[in-house]
Amino acid sequence: MNAMEGSPGVFHIFLFAIGAVLSFTLLEGLLSRGFRKPMPQHHTHVQAVGTSMNLLSVVGGLGCAWLAATWIAHPAVWAVAPFLAAVVYLVFESLETALGERLLKATEDPEADDVSS
Repeated sequence: MNAMEGSPGVFHIFLFAIGAVLSFTLLEGLLSRGFRKPMPQHHTHVQAVGTSMNLLSVVGGLGCAWLAATWIAHPAVWAVAPFLAAVVYLVFESLETALGERLLKATEDPEADDVSS
C-alpha cells in the first residue's frame, strides 16, 4: 500500500485498521449467526496441521491487497485493501484447516473430529 499510495497519514492508518477489523467482525457475525452461537473450535492437533499450510492464505491475502491497491485509486483503498485481504486470508485459512482435518481423518486420527457436527 505504501509503495502504491504513498506514505499514509493518520486518517489513512485509521481507515486501514477499520478495514482489517471490520472483516473479522462481519465474518464472525455471519458464522456465529448474528453472535448468537459460539464459533466452532478445532482441536489443537487439527489446527496445527491446517495452519502449517499458511502459505496459501498469506499469499492470497497479500495478493488481494495488492490488486485492490492497483485497481482502486482513491483514499478508500486504505480501508478496502485490508478488508479484502483479511477476508481472503480467513477464507483460505478455513479451507486449509478443513483440509488438515480431512487429512487427519484419512489417517484415522481420533483427534480429527469434524467441527461442523
